[in-house]
Amino acid sequence: KVNRKMYRGAVRSIVSELVRLEWLVVVPEVQVSAPKTRELVALLRDLGVRDCLLLTSGLDENLWLSARNLPGVDVMSAQEVDPVSLIAFEHVVATEAAVKTLEERLS
Repeated sequence: KVNRKMYRGAVRSIVSELVRLEWLVVVPEVQVSAPKTRELVALLRDLGVRDCLLLTSGLDENLWLSARNLPGVDVMSAQEVDPVSLIAFEHVVATEAAVKTLEERLS
């Protein structure tokens, strides 16, 4: 078992390494109008990422339904993110609200 202080430290160091390697992409909002996989694929293509973790401030059902059929793409709330999920993907695409939530959680 890892205590809470070590857990937060691990998440902090992983996030700082993602920023240093430019694997963390911060966007104003990640939203799809309907649960269509094509819309999400087009959005990720515009961002230039394929294998990614999408971090949101709250869980959007349309986004989750769009991403569940894509291999190498996962949607997660900033409150439930863990170190294993952060290092499992090539890129992390986070909304600005998710970054603020993550900062509050780690401070």
